[in-house]
Amino acid sequence: MKNILVLLLLLVSGLSFAQKNNYNELKDKKKSIEPACVTCTCAKFPKSDKKCKKEKNSRKCLEKMLSKFVIKHFDHQVFAKNNVKRECKRTEFIFDSEGNTTGQTKCVAYSPIIVFVNFRVNKEGFVDNVRSSCKRYPILETEAKRIFAKMPQLQPATKDGVPYEMCYNMPISL
Repeated sequence: MKNILVLLLLLVSGLSFAQKNNYNELKDKKKSIEPACVTCTCAKFPKSDKKCKKEKNSRKCLEKMLSKFVIKHFDHQVFAKNNVKRECKRTEFIFDSEGNTTGQTKCVAYSPIIVFVNFRVNKEGFVDNVRSSCKRYPILETEAKRIFAKMPQLQPATKDGVPYEMCYNMPISL
């Protein structure tokens, strides 16, 4: 009998503290929330407005311009110069002039290396605090720092017309 009374007491107390969900109130609250930033923009490359006519989003334009800049300035011989061995993804047999296999294989495709580069564009538009996430190939971090040191001064990110620092994370696939 005591167990039944305790169970009944728990049920009644649970019902009295239950929250009341009113869908219309929640919908009205969502409508009344104003955005924190009315006019926010990402950092921009100089003269990027002319080059990114199709991109309406300033972040996509920045990504596009950064990709072009990295591809242009990346030293593609960095692995050969530093005697770095990459993982082979696919091999093929080597054939002699008669079409017979020599028993040897060669690598025809390497596993992709994705390096995430974190950097900050400060209030003046300069890139600083460049870091890389690729600990297996430390030479890539130094290469990323070298590339981002060459980057021109950008137009800083703005929030309601006031420049501010903004951090970015860019994947580089090799």
